Amino acid sequence: MTQSELDTIEQKQFDIPRLQLVKDLFVFACYTGKGYKDTKNLTTSNIEIRIEGQKWLHCERSKTTMQSDVMLFPTALEIIEKYKEHPVAISRDKLFLSLSDQQLNSYLKEIADVCSIKKNLTFCVGRHTFASTICADNGVSLETCMNALGHSKPQSTLVYYI
Repeated sequence: MTQSELDTIEQKQFDIPRLQLVKDLFVFACYTGKGYKDTKNLTTSNIEIRIEGQKWLHCERSKTTMQSDVMLFPTALEIIEKYKEHPVAISRDKLFLSLSDQQLNSYLKEIADVCSIKKNLTFCVGRHTFASTICADNGVSLETCMNALGHSKPQSTLVYYI
């Protein structure tokens, strides 16, 4: 997605809680590069405070078991804060509530329609947006992006980065 399309989704507020949750999870993916399975399994222990108090997300990618480190942008931190006191998230000991992949992707199509985005919006588009729009368009190195995505080979990252 382009920055303009991401901005459109970010700025849209939904009165329907399920759509707002899906929007927030998707935007989180756009700023962290995390896939849905990894996002729904995140806990507070995945957040580390590093140099100068900067918060980072540190986890193992479920698909590859590669370590993944990504600095948490303010937008991602705001989304974490928004759900940290939610009773369901607390009872599951997770950062977020979760839905099935099928529900999530179905609701993303609804969000795309409401936001007049003509792309086939799926959660995986969030990972691609992170690599291309957040990283590549802002001069983040391929190696840094590769680490954040949890890839072991630059070739894997190039598919997302370009």
